[in-house]
This record gives sequence, C-alpha cells and structure tokens, in this order.
Amino acid sequence: MKALCVALGGALLLTAPSFAANILINGDFETGDLTGWTDPNGIGTVNAGRLDIAGGASPDGFVQQTFAAQMVTTTVSAEFWTVNPADRSFNMFLRGSTSSGQINLRVVPGGNVQIFNSGSTWETLANLNGSVVTDGTTANTITVTLNDYGASLDYDVTVNGATESGVGFFQNAAPANVSRIAFDNDFGTTGFSVDNVSVSPVPEPGSALLALLAGLGLLRRRR
Repeated sequence: MKALCVALGGALLLTAPSFAANILINGDFETGDLTGWTDPNGIGTVNAGRLDIAGGASPDGFVQQTFAAQMVTTTVSAEFWTVNPADRSFNMFLRGSTSSGQINLRVVPGGNVQIFNSGSTWETLANLNGSVVTDGTTANTITVTLNDYGASLDYDVTVNGATESGVGFFQNAAPANVSRIAFDNDFGTTGFSVDNVSVSPVPEPGSALLALLAGLGLLRRRR
C-alpha cells in the first residue's frame, strides 16, 4: 500500500498540468449550434461538429465566448482549417475584461503567423514561417500558452509542433487577465473553420498538491 501511494503521488506530481480542464462551453461544437458563444453579425455556422467562419462578411464580425478572468498560466488551443489567404485568415483574439489590451493573431499568405504590435505594425513570428497548412483540408493545431500577467505578460505560440517562445506583442496593451476568446473575419475575405477550442488554466503547485492529497485520502478510505 505504501509503495502504491508513493507511486501514485509521484505520478500525480509529474503530471500536474493534466489537472487543467477546459473552461469553455461547447468548445467542440458537438451541440450542433453556437451554444455558449455569441455571434452578433451572423458570421458563424456549425457544420459537422465544427465552426465555419464566413469570409468577406459585411459588416465584419466575430464569434466570441467570455469566461472567468484568468490570471494564472493558461493554455488556449484549437484546431483550424484554412486555405492560402489573399489577405488573412484564422484571425484569433485573446482579450481581457478590464482594458482594451489584447493578443491579435492572424495567418497570412504563405502560411505565416503574425501578431499585432501596438503602433500599427504586424510582427511575423519567424519560427512559425510556413507552419500553417493552407490546403483547406488539413487540420492545423495551435496552442497559446500565457506565462504571466500584467506588465510582464509573455506567451508562447505553437503551431503544428513549431514554437515561438517569450512573445511580448500586444494590440494596445498587455491585458491584465484573459477572459474572452474570439474568432474574427475583420478585414479578411477568406473563411476558415475551427474545432476543439479550449481554454485551460494550469493549476499552481499548491492546487496540484491538494488534488494529490485528496487522491491519497480516497485511496486510504478504500483499503
């Protein structure tokens, strides 16, 4: 029993990030509609369990979900499909609840990834050049890991296994928290699709330890 508890404790501590859970509603669109999401301009349609974002809508719009403000390390991930855009496609925003600061990420021709930098410039993430497959049928995977909050906020962007680390580009300002995710077609004429969207806060070590203790207590009661 002791050996089992030690093994369980070690396994739980080594896999602490696995305790992270998706806090979005209907992130996989399996309800067949936009339950949990808002779409004020009607640019989104759920087809076959994934969200299609129309390109070239007038007015431009977004499909968005608001969630509890996060101020711990948080991972945001999604699958997406796109064709080689004439201008941009797969435009994703991560926004805060109390300021205009946001992360504005887009895909541009050639399958490159750019982040908007305050001062009206787009910064190309060199490690992600050509990382996006733009054949319209291949699922791309993207993960944004927010490492800290406030003035020192930085984040990592991973697309299909390639990573740009320690990114510090923001539109307007670094958000004090992250509480909204949006998929936009602003200024874009190319549509795209998304699926399996998740926002998962990573528990701090103290939270993981509590989960470990709870697991060990349950195991002891079952003896």
